[in-house]
Amino acid sequence: MGGMMALLDSAVSLLTPDLFAKARAILPPITLPRPRRRLLGGLPDRPTALVWAPDGSHLAMICHPAETVVWHATRDACDYFPPAMAFAFTGGDAQTLLWDDGQHVQHSRMLLTVSIAEGASTSCKRWSRLLPMDADRCVFVEGFEPDRFPKSARWTARCLASGASWPFAGGPCSGPVEVLRDHNLLAVADAALLQFWEVPSRGVELPKTLLRQQVAMPCTDVIRALATYQHSCVVGCVRGHCYEYDCRAQAWTRGVECPGKDAITALAVSSDGRVLFVSTSNAASMIGMDWQRGEVLRNIGPFYRRRSPRLLAASPDCRVIACDEYLPPTDDRCWSDRVLDWSDRMGIRSGGQLRLVTLLDFGTPHFGVTHWADASFG
Repeated sequence: MGGMMALLDSAVSLLTPDLFAKARAILPPITLPRPRRRLLGGLPDRPTALVWAPDGSHLAMICHPAETVVWHATRDACDYFPPAMAFAFTGGDAQTLLWDDGQHVQHSRMLLTVSIAEGASTSCKRWSRLLPMDADRCVFVEGFEPDRFPKSARWTARCLASGASWPFAGGPCSGPVEVLRDHNLLAVADAALLQFWEVPSRGVELPKTLLRQQVAMPCTDVIRALATYQHSCVVGCVRGHCYEYDCRAQAWTRGVECPGKDAITALAVSSDGRVLFVSTSNAASMIGMDWQRGEVLRNIGPFYRRRSPRLLAASPDCRVIACDEYLPPTDDRCWSDRVLDWSDRMGIRSGGQLRLVTLLDFGTPHFGVTHWADASFG
């Protein structure tokens, strides 16, 4: 137990240690319960994207090669959709999906079409994100990375609305993208730079550039993960550093060095920025942290062969974290009635491993604080 506590206390404060000291004097401490782990059965393996609905009632995922599944939390059932390259929930019961053929469909609300960005080919690695800005507007970001020239990776962004779409930004990109809805901004990570692009409204004449701000990292590090809440961006870096950039103050305000100093692969943050989940490479567990007080609350694991999740998605109240988990075919959970028919999986027959969707349920949205209002989740 002493070794575990030493590990929990080993997060090193960067930038402004006094900020954490002030927060500890003001904010009450919180606890992070041990989560109940549940493997979602009956779903394809190798997920590439996970997104929660705004009300926490659905979890959408894209699994290899492009199977799109929406899991209903209330009735514990799944709906399957045609292959998609990106998706998002825009509010209410509307489910927004972008098909491979370029048709943008929002079920029960509207039908949109958008053309795939030029330059796509089989010699390029492609990635895409569909990020909702408000009830009737999304940002579609698509990136291309030539196999022979990875340093020439580029991205393009277009705004999607009812019956229309228009491009507004683009450039080199080697990292993740997110949106800050309160500021109408698209945050783009490019190596050690963090860019903020304004998302234009429909019918507005676009200026020469919509790049509103470009800031460098506090250290010479490369951004690998990005999460946003309210007015801030939290970035995770190759060397195990986490920093927060406040768009209102236009300054880096918080920073920690995570235990192990491994590259950060995924981040998830609560809506008020109180709880931060960090997953790193070559680690048997991921970290749950009180981000405001700068304290590591719990190591969540262990994970098979020291391979912590590469995907993290927090439900709106931050009670449940969806992640991808590697499992050996000998794991008892792989043979339950809730899981796939493994006879069709080459990984099983060859003695390989599987990567499936797991839910980590912490049981209480307020994480043990004295009053519900102290947490402000959701």
